[in-house]
Amino acid sequence: MKTVRHYGVDQSGPPLPTKLPPRDIQPVSEAAYKQTHLLVTRSGNAPLSHCLPSNFNATTARAFQYFREKTLPMLLYVNPSPAANYVFQHLIPQTFQDQIAVKHAIVAIASAHELLSSNADRAATLTDIALHGYGQTLRILGNPSVQLSTEVMLVSCIVFIGYETLLESPKNASLHLENGLRMIRQYKRTTSKSRAAAFEESVVSVYMEPVFAHLEAIFSKSSASDIEEAGDLSYHPPVLPQQFNSLLEVRGKMLELWMHFLSKHPADSIDAATQLQVLPTWEQWYVRLLHFTRHSRTWPVRDQLQARLLCVHYDMLNIALQCQRQKDETAWDQYLDKFQGILATCYDICHNPETYQRSQDPNDMDFFIAPGVLPPLWLLGTSCRDPLMRRKAVELLRIHHKRCGHMDECSAVAQIEVVVRLEEHGIPLARACGDIPKPTVFESWSPILPSQA
Repeated sequence: MKTVRHYGVDQSGPPLPTKLPPRDIQPVSEAAYKQTHLLVTRSGNAPLSHCLPSNFNATTARAFQYFREKTLPMLLYVNPSPAANYVFQHLIPQTFQDQIAVKHAIVAIASAHELLSSNADRAATLTDIALHGYGQTLRILGNPSVQLSTEVMLVSCIVFIGYETLLESPKNASLHLENGLRMIRQYKRTTSKSRAAAFEESVVSVYMEPVFAHLEAIFSKSSASDIEEAGDLSYHPPVLPQQFNSLLEVRGKMLELWMHFLSKHPADSIDAATQLQVLPTWEQWYVRLLHFTRHSRTWPVRDQLQARLLCVHYDMLNIALQCQRQKDETAWDQYLDKFQGILATCYDICHNPETYQRSQDPNDMDFFIAPGVLPPLWLLGTSCRDPLMRRKAVELLRIHHKRCGHMDECSAVAQIEVVVRLEEHGIPLARACGDIPKPTVFESWSPILPSQA
């Protein structure tokens, strides 16, 4: 977070229009909130359904309702761990209750989230509300006369990371994460902590630290961030539920498992011992997935495709764990049947019109974001040695890129085509049992390499 000097805090937001689109969440009256208002205590363990600060206004009420019903499920999808569940379901609503800085931050992220699916009439209003809330939070955090606890500062960091991610500003999100990580490490180094700070200490160490460790692992794998995982923060191993209740929960646990694994074991250091360590948990996840999807034939087409895609990711990661540590590339050949199944599922997804329809349901999985079809098609294009399947994978990536507009697919296609040209260029010599000359190999890379002076 950047330090911004305090020039006065205006606690009122721009008024909301009286007429809203039919699919928008309608403002809830103050009387209705007072009837269901819960007394928030630090010892409360139940999720908070409603909590509003004393300076109630319609903008705050509507933003908090949107945050609770739509933004919170999105944040928990990124990290469904018990620590994150406590932070998002308990700690953030509690600090929202009595901290004006967090209130403005929640208004900002909820408005930015709603902006993604709003019509043109609402866009300008939501933009103003989001920028107003963002600016007011920074003013409070940068005011040297305002004493804020580490807990409040870290909550603001988490909300702003989500805010910048929604605005597709990973650089800004990583700056907020860097500040949060710096605060946690500085807090851990302090030796004198009063008894009054005992609760805050437990919150920071037990709940906030694992959440930031998870975010550090995610951002360290992103090319848009300069963050490197130090490994000094407590990163709790994922805990699988006895059964899944939604496809969103299944996918969230899959990402949590994989990010935790990669944070402990980089891809270039996978060995037999590492493989034995991760496979049992991965198998448990898959067994619970199969149990949850046992009646998927009666589901809507979109849900069926999402369930099939999750199975594809299991096959993909299982194949990668088995083969990536092998030095001989022919190890991938024994999984041609699996690759064929992966290709068939990705084909059905990319050619189905329901795949590219935006859903307003916060519990609906979106094919536009991770994990999507890009990882399995990338693995197929770079590791499968069947030329026909490789070219089909490239074709599907082009279709997916054309329909969703993400640059990752375009970049992946270019890199896969280089790999294909590089390997297929030497097929005639390989079949003749001859060696591929180095100049011939370098020639395939020359179009994408910068010219040397």
